[in-house]
Amino acid sequence: MRLKKKILAMSLAMVLCMGLFPMTAFAGIGIGDGNNRTVYIGQDIGSISVQTDNGHLITVDSVSLPNGLLFDNQGPQAFIRGTPVAGTTGIYTSTFTDPDDNASNTLTLTVAQGPQTIVQPDIIKAVGDAGFQLTPHSTNGNGTTITGTDTPVYTFGGGNASVATIDASGNVTIVGAGTTTFTIDSAANASYQAATQKVVNITVNAAYALTVAANPAAGGSVSNTGGMYALGSRVSVTATANAGYSFTGWSISGTTFSGGATTSTANPVNVDMSAGAVTLTANFVLNSSIPQTGDGNMAAWAGMTLLFMLGGIFAFTGLLRLRRKRCSLIG
Repeated sequence: MRLKKKILAMSLAMVLCMGLFPMTAFAGIGIGDGNNRTVYIGQDIGSISVQTDNGHLITVDSVSLPNGLLFDNQGPQAFIRGTPVAGTTGIYTSTFTDPDDNASNTLTLTVAQGPQTIVQPDIIKAVGDAGFQLTPHSTNGNGTTITGTDTPVYTFGGGNASVATIDASGNVTIVGAGTTTFTIDSAANASYQAATQKVVNITVNAAYALTVAANPAAGGSVSNTGGMYALGSRVSVTATANAGYSFTGWSISGTTFSGGATTSTANPVNVDMSAGAVTLTANFVLNSSIPQTGDGNMAAWAGMTLLFMLGGIFAFTGLLRLRRKRCSLIG
């Protein structure tokens, strides 16, 4: 009876020990996430670990990796890290050995075409704006712009004949107000898969004429003589007086300044475009020819005035004497 109890206790202890300290089921080399891996050009593979199960050193029989991947052997454990670069599609095989256990394992990497994402922001323009060209680019799985020999080639489509049109090279012509969409496609190449079609939203706002003038024209100049602007656009204009003139303020028609006023002395002044033509006028006045107090020529002007007055007095006195002399001769 006692013997049976001892055997039972020993069996229970063995079970507990196996639960807490499980025995290694095999001897050899393990490769994280399996022996066959597919990785992609332009996309970080993370880290592939190669290790022995017993702390033995790894012997490398052969390592075949694409450009962009590195093998870091740290003894009982090694790592493969990096990003496959363009032009490296194919199958790569590496073999690792644990000579102490006479065990080996093989890793097969398949490098496939990487994903690409077309990047092109939406566009907002106004009627009257010059034509422009779409300038998309593509990023790889790491979010890095694809360059070099594998730079994607794009095809363009879509548009609306009454709003905006696009040609095969991505050149856009603005026609009228409204909204439309363009499409951008990129076919697969040696290193990258075909991209998901990119849809670009185009908004063309109505535009209205702003005319800016100086009054009088000889009085000064304005920094902006006007043009076509979208509804709600803010335009800043500065007036500069010519020599002999002073700027007195602005007058506006077709809209108002902030607060509803039609005149302003701010310089520069801001004009918020409304739905219609706007005329902005910079007003100037000719400066007075009479010097003002504080003018550097005031003393000279006063002296000249005094001389003129004294000259008049002397002339009048002389004339009076002459008349008296004539009277005395006649008498």
